[in-house]
Amino acid sequence: MDISTTARQLAPSGLRPEVELKCSVAVVYADTAARERGISLCHHLVREFWTEIDFEFSWWRFRYLADPDLADAAARAAAAADMVVLSARASEEMPGHVKDWFNLWLPAGQTRDAALIVLTDTRNEVELSRSAFVSFAEQAARRANLDCLLPWGAPRRVSGQDPLGMMRDRATHVSQVLDEILHHVGPPPTLPTHWGLNE
Repeated sequence: MDISTTARQLAPSGLRPEVELKCSVAVVYADTAARERGISLCHHLVREFWTEIDFEFSWWRFRYLADPDLADAAARAAAAADMVVLSARASEEMPGHVKDWFNLWLPAGQTRDAALIVLTDTRNEVELSRSAFVSFAEQAARRANLDCLLPWGAPRRVSGQDPLGMMRDRATHVSQVLDEILHHVGPPPTLPTHWGLNE
């Protein structure tokens, strides 16, 4: 069962220099549309940073986290990740087994040099302010002292450093570009067929 993708598989054709910087990204998503938002973001990350950072992505669908073995594997991937991307509809209620899964890898009060990035299907401020999904992600990040990048338009209540600080440290000249990428994720490019746990 293939659940990971590397930057080498997504990078533009042509020679790619050897890079020493590595970034692990765990994408946790609700459904096909949420997965496509994650794919779009990951394509953008690779396109912007492929000469500087070697990305490794893992993919975890909500429904598979009900399986104890897969939930444990996903928890290990998320705990080791530099960035965890959480993608779902803003109107969606977080399933109970996904909330339980967060407790496997987000020990309260333990500071980590990582970021939680929340992707949704809307930028509507009212919808985002009422979103149980966004609220849960925000509270989980605060509980674990994770930097958190909420959807564009969502109320910013998470304290702490710039959630992109980790990426700025690794690729200092692209912080503004990455911020724009994360706030404006367009339609995905040609999609590969090896993105992991899917339909």
